[in-house]
Amino acid sequence: MALVGSDGGQATIETVLILPVIILLALSMLQLGLFGRDVLLVESALRTAARTAAIAGSQSEAEQAARLAAPGLGTALRISVSQTGGQPNGCIRSVSVAFVSRARIPLIGGILGDLKIHRTASAPCEPHG
Repeated sequence: MALVGSDGGQATIETVLILPVIILLALSMLQLGLFGRDVLLVESALRTAARTAAIAGSQSEAEQAARLAAPGLGTALRISVSQTGGQPNGCIRSVSVAFVSRARIPLIGGILGDLKIHRTASAPCEPHG
């Protein structure tokens, strides 16, 4: 026999109402962590590509070095190398790296969307050793 004013089902109702919010927050945090990982990989690729471009100067060598530094990004990583100045001792090589980090968590992807990451670095040209 139920008592008047019984709180027997209150905890169940509260759990049912708050559980989707907690799951959504947990999945959002997971997706943000994946975005952060991709940002760190892009910055690592940029640093390596800039170092390689300063020494070697070729687009292909800089791309290869960047892809080795960030293997998790695959072929979606876009790299470009440009040079200003004519003399080997007075030139500057700039490297741009771009990547679109796709949302990997299906429910969260519609809320957060994709993250476009673009970084640029410049380094003085170094003579070949």
